[in-house]
Amino acid sequence: MLSLISSSSSSSSHRSLINKILLFHKNSKSLLKYTPCPCACCISTCSLHSYDPSPQLFKPYPSLNKPTFLLQFSLTKRALSYHAYSPNIPAPVQLENQEIDTLESASARYLLLKKKLEAQGIMCDSCRIGVYNRLKCPQCESGDSRERSFSLYITPDADLAMWQCFRGKCGWRGHVRALDSGKSTYSKTDEIDKIKRIEVITEESTGLQPLCKEALTGPIKQGASTGWKDLDKLYKIVPGELTIVTGVPNSGKSDWIDALLCNLNEREGWKFALCSMENKVREHARKLLEKHIRKPFFTASYSGTVERMDVEEFERGKEWLDDTFHLIRCEDDCLPSITWVLNLAKAAVFRHGVRGLLIDSYNELDHRLPSNQTETEYVSQMLTMIKCFAQHHSCHVWFVAHPQQLHQWLGGPPNLYDISGSAHFINKCDNEIVVHCNRNPEAGPVDQVQICVRKVRNNVAGSIGDALLSYNRITGEFHDLDEPARRQSEIIAPKLAKKPKS
Repeated sequence: MLSLISSSSSSSSHRSLINKILLFHKNSKSLLKYTPCPCACCISTCSLHSYDPSPQLFKPYPSLNKPTFLLQFSLTKRALSYHAYSPNIPAPVQLENQEIDTLESASARYLLLKKKLEAQGIMCDSCRIGVYNRLKCPQCESGDSRERSFSLYITPDADLAMWQCFRGKCGWRGHVRALDSGKSTYSKTDEIDKIKRIEVITEESTGLQPLCKEALTGPIKQGASTGWKDLDKLYKIVPGELTIVTGVPNSGKSDWIDALLCNLNEREGWKFALCSMENKVREHARKLLEKHIRKPFFTASYSGTVERMDVEEFERGKEWLDDTFHLIRCEDDCLPSITWVLNLAKAAVFRHGVRGLLIDSYNELDHRLPSNQTETEYVSQMLTMIKCFAQHHSCHVWFVAHPQQLHQWLGGPPNLYDISGSAHFINKCDNEIVVHCNRNPEAGPVDQVQICVRKVRNNVAGSIGDALLSYNRITGEFHDLDEPARRQSEIIAPKLAKKPKS
């Protein structure tokens, strides 16, 4: 495979010199060594006796002919020089892959998909591939709320785009492909139903039962009874409402509310949170026990000849107090704020399931007004907080507010706008009640209490009017005028009767 070419014009002396060189290297294998691999070997010009094979310039291919290696000698008078020469053989060309580059094909599909989406009115310039993009619906323009209710999803291979509007009034949904003949790598998307399905809700699918007639006309809709039939025609207790109770001092506001709470517990099983700073804890408990057991606690002048409650009734009464009422008290030197009261009332709702809150009274709370806020603005904000609490927790709130100084009071029930503080007490409340008792024996019996319903926002729960109740001074109970107190006690309280001793 190796050819040795010498000059034809050389003299005989030169031929003898070449013969000597060849004879000297006759037994040498490093000068002209055959390599089975068809590679070009570079002979170093620094040594005349050996050379190192250089790295391969290109990979061998069986279809290509092996290159020929030529060694040229140029003979001179003083020295012998040689160099390696290889003909210009083109390097093998690697065949390119016939498949289209994945990135280029994905970008091309995305451009086609973008044009089809724009034809549908969907602009996807800022959309990302492979994630759910939240946009404004081009059909309904996301309604009045302008929320991003439109979801657009483009598959990572940029072959399929799906969209849906989650507004109930719109519900536009669909999908489009970049190449109609192509198949997406997400085979499940081929099963998209183009027809909007109408889901029929039945009793079996929801697992709910229809409301009975008793539930439609029961106390949930019309309100709970107060326990007095004359007052039920005018006022009923609806969860989530605010009732403002007012009246002149010593007119029986707190006693009437306590009697109302006892009636609600007996008839409806309600529990209450009491924030009554005007009453001492022991005195308030005594009044509630007397109304519940219908017997006086002490043997005193106010009880007359009525037998007082015994120890067994007292123990049952204490259990009833612990289970029914939960006190909100501030024993520190600082006054409680309305925010502090509502936070504790919220805890009572979650822990004990209370349905009613009593705040007695407005002037016992801490009212620190900012320098840039008037009392009218403060009262409006406070009543809004109370109403939000009542509506959110389905809890009825009774708020006691005293009237302002009545310089020209003639003995009648006070006006609604006479409440000290602001006119918002009547403007923002759901119900307004004025408790008034007769102080003039010439005008009528002094044991009668007039309940004046001055405002009822919910016309289903009552209407404006007056109701008269008789007051039992011994037990603190209130009764209808046409029903004697003794007869009512015999009907309602047989369970409180003393058990016979064995």
